[in-house]
Amino acid sequence: MGYRNSKCNDMISGIMDKYHSALEQSLADHSKVMQVRLDLHYPENGYVTPSSTHIQDLCYNLKRSLTRKKFAGSHNPDPKLIWVREQNESEHPHYHALMLVNGNALDNPHSILEKASNLWGRALGVDPTGLMHRCDRDRSGNRQENGIVIRRGSPDEADQRAKCEQQASYLAKAYSKDIRPKGAWTCGGTRTPKGRAE
Repeated sequence: MGYRNSKCNDMISGIMDKYHSALEQSLADHSKVMQVRLDLHYPENGYVTPSSTHIQDLCYNLKRSLTRKKFAGSHNPDPKLIWVREQNESEHPHYHALMLVNGNALDNPHSILEKASNLWGRALGVDPTGLMHRCDRDRSGNRQENGIVIRRGSPDEADQRAKCEQQASYLAKAYSKDIRPKGAWTCGGTRTPKGRAE
């Protein structure tokens, strides 16, 4: 996985490549795409031993739950997930994740975030309270946008794309991705068929 330099820090280009592929496929398939970011943490009390199966379970069940729902106009939510594993000084890793969905089926992030929180708790076998961050506030506590909608062909499409790119770039920062058990993946997510994201 390659690194590229940005103004703030090094970026892992492979993560952004995965993101761009998923985004371009979503925009090719749907006139509106919503992007939602969430952070997933382990309880600090040590009751849960971190395992890669936890994030895999969350992704599988969240995508399955959304795909099975009935939406107005029979729109397929077509969820795509990208996640990265990080670990700083804490003995537990945490995950940053992005979901892309058909904005004609879903244009509000709250139901996705609620479902993700519940499914994360289920994957860990604990009460999920406080373990999922909604990424709607910055480090200073100021509100920030989450659930960004890109409308293909709209006058503000470029601005919407720029906001999504900035939000996604947080997942690709190189800092804190080197601490992981042998064999653990740094990132994962929905596979995008080659040639679809032109």
